Amino acid sequence: MNLTFSTSYTSIDITRWKRKQHFEKWKNFDEPFHGVVVKLDLTKCQSFCTENECKIFERYMYHFFHALNKIEPMKYRLIDGLPIVYDEVLSGVVVMRPDDTFAYGQLVKLDDFITFREHLKLEKKRVIDRGTIHDTEKILNITHFSVLPWTDFIGLSHARNYGDNDSIPKITFGKITESNGAYSMPMAIHVHHALVDGKDVADFINLFQDLLNES
Repeated sequence: MNLTFSTSYTSIDITRWKRKQHFEKWKNFDEPFHGVVVKLDLTKCQSFCTENECKIFERYMYHFFHALNKIEPMKYRLIDGLPIVYDEVLSGVVVMRPDDTFAYGQLVKLDDFITFREHLKLEKKRVIDRGTIHDTEKILNITHFSVLPWTDFIGLSHARNYGDNDSIPKITFGKITESNGAYSMPMAIHVHHALVDGKDVADFINLFQDLLNES
C-alpha cells in the first residue's frame, strides 16, 4: 500500500489574523502548552465494532483523524516562529514491540474504513521491522499521539524539550472501562496556546464525540 500525503501549508497573515493578540501574548511563554483530560463515551463505537468484527482502536482512530482534520486550529503549526496552517495533518501511532518496548509510526487520514484498517496493520509491521524508535525524517504536520491502555488516568503531563520550539498538539488515550453496559475512555489533549484556544479544544472534543456516537 503506497500512500501519499500533502505537506502543503499556507502562511497566516498575522496582521489580519483574529488571533493576533492571543498569538503575541503566548508565543514566547516558557510553557505555552495547555491541556485538559476528558472522558469519551465509546458505547456506540463498541457496539459497532462488535457487530462488524473490528477492533475498537481501529474505529476510534479512524474517527479521530476525521475530527482532527476538520478543526482548523488543530492544523496550525509554527515555522521559524510564525504561524501556518497545513492542508492536512497526520497522526503518530505508538506500536508495542515484541520486547515490550514501544516505537512510533505515522498514519494518514483515509476516507474508507477498510482501507484505513489495512493501513494501520501495515504500519505496525513496518515500525516493528524498522528497529528504530522513530523515523529519521522530522514531519511537522504530524500530531503527537500516545496511548496508555493500562491506565484510566485523570491527569497527564508530557516530557518536552523546551528548546525545540515545539507547536505540535499532543493527544493521549487511556484505558477503556465498562460500567453497566457503558464504555468510556480518558483522552488528554495538550495544545500550544499561541495557536489553539479552549474553545478550539472543545470544538475538537465535541466533534470527535459526535463521530464516535455515529459509529
